[in-house]
Amino acid sequence: MTQQTKQRAKIKAQTEFTPSKKAEKIMRDGDILAEEETPTEMLERVAGILPEIEKEFGADTEDAIDFSQKMLELFLERKIVPSTPIMTNAGRFNERPLSACSVPPVDLNNDFSEIKDKVDTYHEEGMGTGFALDKAQNPIEVLLDLQEIARTGLERDEQHRPVGNMGIMKVDNPAIKEFVKIKHENPQIDWKFNLSVNMSDEFMEAYRNGESFELRNGDEIDSGELMDLIVTCAWDCADPGLIFLDNMNRRRPFNEELNYVSVAPCGEVGLAEGETCQFASINIAAFSDGENIKWEELEEASRLITRFLDDVLEHSIDHYSHEASVEAMRKSRKIGIGYCGYSKLLARHGLEYDSEEGNQLLKDTLSFINYHSKKYSVELAKERGNFAGWDSSKYSENGRNFLTEKFGDEESRKVTEADWRSLDKLIEKTGLRNSTTVILPPTGRSAMTFDTSQQIEPIFSLVDRYGDVNQEFRKALESLEGVNSEEVIQQVEENGSCQELDLPQKVKDIFRTAIEIGHREHFNVLVEAQAFVDESVSKTINLPKDVDPEAVKDVYLKAYNAGLNGMTVYRNGSNQEQPMDLKDED
Repeated sequence: MTQQTKQRAKIKAQTEFTPSKKAEKIMRDGDILAEEETPTEMLERVAGILPEIEKEFGADTEDAIDFSQKMLELFLERKIVPSTPIMTNAGRFNERPLSACSVPPVDLNNDFSEIKDKVDTYHEEGMGTGFALDKAQNPIEVLLDLQEIARTGLERDEQHRPVGNMGIMKVDNPAIKEFVKIKHENPQIDWKFNLSVNMSDEFMEAYRNGESFELRNGDEIDSGELMDLIVTCAWDCADPGLIFLDNMNRRRPFNEELNYVSVAPCGEVGLAEGETCQFASINIAAFSDGENIKWEELEEASRLITRFLDDVLEHSIDHYSHEASVEAMRKSRKIGIGYCGYSKLLARHGLEYDSEEGNQLLKDTLSFINYHSKKYSVELAKERGNFAGWDSSKYSENGRNFLTEKFGDEESRKVTEADWRSLDKLIEKTGLRNSTTVILPPTGRSAMTFDTSQQIEPIFSLVDRYGDVNQEFRKALESLEGVNSEEVIQQVEENGSCQELDLPQKVKDIFRTAIEIGHREHFNVLVEAQAFVDESVSKTINLPKDVDPEAVKDVYLKAYNAGLNGMTVYRNGSNQEQPMDLKDED
């Protein structure tokens, strides 16, 4: 038995992790569980990698095991949800990093075989990939090559989990119209890519003024015509989305180094070449007693998840296949604390999606997590050192107050502008371990394995794809007098909605589904969440089937005007690969 195995053997659960049958099926179908492994054993092996990493940073054996045991308890209590790459790889495929996404350091003008070898490596290691197609001499041909690499990779035994891919193209590329139309004109392709247009400030200014726009080869195009084409294609097939990389680079913590060239497959984080990110999420519903948030417990979890992800990052740095990722991640030590369970939290508190109190609760909890994760990252810096790119970061500039600039003007009942300013002073004096801490990635499979709701998304349907009726809705029915719960459940099972049933209006308002919530309400929640996130938010604006393209344009323009980092819309039924649990309106 190796020393690492000995340490892992000591990290044992005091209680069993008992997910629903649906959640366990997701774990097994998604290869999160090893053969004959139980969900509890999976979480034990995740926690089991931590003692050796802790000891590398100077912790004694007792303290290292104590921290690992605390993390295991947070997993078992469903308070912290590791990302699927962590659950799949940690303690099982020890040669693999635990990162979720990357921009592979690949020359897109190389031979197909060279590109394939490098991209396959990142996919085999469980990472989704983002690409800046502007670097390619023939970007459309390269996109189709990358699509083929992604498609065939899923057929290989070495790739244990499906991963996402993103291709972005700047709006001034001469191939931009062809790029915008490619999914619209090729619906027969089994696309494994999300596509987004990198909308520059210059283009948006030209569009606002009704002016022509100059492409990089000198050709002039009608900015309004191009915008209409983007909107029409997004209305038709959900792509392309928009990425405002100029805004993302303005908000990033570095001046010259690690300039973002692309984004993660769902747009939640900007990435420099070789850069990656590792995620774990706080299940906010697990910190509620139904009326109040348990703030002390949330503070402790915010601290521990920061340490956990810094350990996970250290493991990844030791196992990247390419030196560019090692160098980039030593410079930034970027981690991403995510957020899930929001719609479950709202239901427990009797709040509607996009209600004033619901939005305030979102900002209060996100600002609290962000603040305390960074406050603890200061402590980690004292213990382990700053991220290597500290000297060239905005944090290190005397009197810059980088966090106050980003978050000080936002409205939170838990963290004031004075708190951010005080933290800035502390960071300037002491340093910081992680250049970012809070990013909101999608939590589709990971949230479902922990039987909670996905990220900040509303309820997709009151009946999921496995036929299970929403638990909070069932509980709400039990509290109603004179309601035949069985009859209501039977009716809900038929169409996934309660809006046409004879129920109190308050209940129907709380349990509106994604396509029953207006796109402006979806948008409002996204804006509120973005206020206290370091990077971006993976959030889809769901639209009903019969909406016209002007609604898509409205969302896209509002996104830019609100200073968001990107935007994706989905018109119900516009893609054969329907988003998880969205019921057909018919």
